[in-house]
Amino acid sequence: MRLVALLDPSAALAIQVAWVLTLARAGDEDVLFLLWEDGKGDSNRSVDRVLGQVRDCITRAPGFRHVDSTDPADDRAGSAHDEAAVERSVRIEVCRDETGLAERLRSHETDLFLVLEERLESVDARLHSIGRNLLPSITCKVGILRFGETTPPDELRVAVPGADGPHTRAALLLARDLAARSGRRPTALFVQPPIGVDAEAVGHRALQRTLRRAVGTETGDRFEPVIELEDDLSRGLGKSLDRNRHDLVVMGSWLGELGQRFLGTPAGRLLRRATPPAVLILRDAMPFTNRLRRAVEKALQNRVPQLGREDRVALVERVQSNSAWNFDFVALMVLATTIASTGLSQDSGAVVIGAMLVAPLMTPILGIGLALVQGNARLVRSAARSVTLGVGAAFLVSFVLGLMFQLPAPTNEMLGRGAPDYRDLVVAFFSGLAAAYATSRPNLFSALPGVAIAAALVPPIATVGLATSIGSFGLAGMAALLFLTNFVAIVLSSALSLSAVGLRSVKGTATWMRVLRVGLGILLFAVTAALILLAP
Repeated sequence: MRLVALLDPSAALAIQVAWVLTLARAGDEDVLFLLWEDGKGDSNRSVDRVLGQVRDCITRAPGFRHVDSTDPADDRAGSAHDEAAVERSVRIEVCRDETGLAERLRSHETDLFLVLEERLESVDARLHSIGRNLLPSITCKVGILRFGETTPPDELRVAVPGADGPHTRAALLLARDLAARSGRRPTALFVQPPIGVDAEAVGHRALQRTLRRAVGTETGDRFEPVIELEDDLSRGLGKSLDRNRHDLVVMGSWLGELGQRFLGTPAGRLLRRATPPAVLILRDAMPFTNRLRRAVEKALQNRVPQLGREDRVALVERVQSNSAWNFDFVALMVLATTIASTGLSQDSGAVVIGAMLVAPLMTPILGIGLALVQGNARLVRSAARSVTLGVGAAFLVSFVLGLMFQLPAPTNEMLGRGAPDYRDLVVAFFSGLAAAYATSRPNLFSALPGVAIAAALVPPIATVGLATSIGSFGLAGMAALLFLTNFVAIVLSSALSLSAVGLRSVKGTATWMRVLRVGLGILLFAVTAALILLAP
């Protein structure tokens, strides 16, 4: 295990080194100090001066031994010390960009990557570059330490905001280890809205539940609970910290890209506090599923041609405009349904194929997939409205035509839409992939008519209307299942395809996006189960 700390060369080095070594003692870890060389005119002289000051601080620190990275003999000596558990080794290296920093994190089996900042009034270029270019690929724990103006005392007083979250456990465990060194119980803070006379008791139970989930019952008893009654989390934390003296606050939080949006979160506002104590915002190590997802995304980015900014803007504008419910959409929907209903009633496959080419329903379905990737709430509302009204209009037109045609029985073309199976799901899924990819590439527009034929959308709806008009409700239900199969598969596969060519959300994953994704996933599972169970 190793703690890697990126120093702030413009701030007090003795304070930074003292804080890093305090954290390393708590985890019994070796330390690698990194200095980001800025490449300015006197950078070499500045780097040498900083390295010398860091070495002096390490020399005076008990329990640590500086190891020269360029001297193999020193390296072996450091290993011997490690095995004897007498001293922890400390190295100092220089990196010039994010690539070099990432290589060092991988080569040193990093357990915690720590970025040190003296103050954080706004995100500087270095921090934003780390957040945008480096953090997405770092799988270990990551922390940002605003270290303040004093070195940590021997008896460290630590506080942890106890709000339930995926990164709270890492913060609580670190606070426990730090407190074990000082002999003090760490404080677990919980902000509870003042709802009635029992608000404090409710907050206390919620905090105890958080502690049990994060660190277990026995470990949870080692924390001193403090309940702050306040509606706003940031304001409640500030009031509690002003009233109770602490040396360090450790808060678990997702860091994102460390831009202005992060500074507006409770964790960001805590970092920007102008008063003590020191603040450490800690992101836990990525779970395996996240690492796998990011590895897949990186592989796709390296192998699939990515859209440039102009192409992305043109794609979004094109899908948004063509997904709107307007006269053009209504006209094409009515015409396509009329053609499809006529072809189905005549048992003419050629006429039904013509209706597929006219139908405009594919674009708003792709729009929902695009909205899932982008986090575009406006687009998902517009596209969903067009799909819903379009399906309703198609059903109404086909039902009226069915009454006019007075079919004696379902035709073979109608019956062909009434027996869906898992192969229809496969066709719809790959049709969605193809449709989204062709839509994103202007030179592939010629492939869209073929995709429209493969993923039949209007004919199943027309079959529902015609079958309902003659009282064949079983056929209508199966045709509706076919349309639902096509819809869900195309939405999800188009989202995957658009993500692969470079569409991303710049706002993170909003709650509505997670709910919609989970809902579509559940719907896909239900549709798949129905196709299997109802297969002849």
